[in-house]
Amino acid sequence: MKQLGDTQSHFNPIRVRVNGTGELQTFLFDTGLVNSVALDPKTMSETSAQSINVLSNFRAERACLLLITTEKDDFFSVSNIWMYVKPTAQSFPQ
Repeated sequence: MKQLGDTQSHFNPIRVRVNGTGELQTFLFDTGLVNSVALDPKTMSETSAQSINVLSNFRAERACLLLITTEKDDFFSVSNIWMYVKPTAQSFPQ
């Protein structure tokens, strides 16, 4: 029986419920840190938690999500993260 992560998967989109100030920078990495993608930055709101949709087109067995801000006084608080993942290949070519 295959375990999660044994197949090639497609990651798209990512929804983050967040409030804060500044721009939220989003990155996806594979677990081997070989492939990565910087996704479009999104402007956050401090007054209410909102769901931000970040589109990606990332393929890997497993992925790590990195959320950051780049300005000194910016901050954010995350209450939920949804990553939509679809298996695309059951095995790799021999």
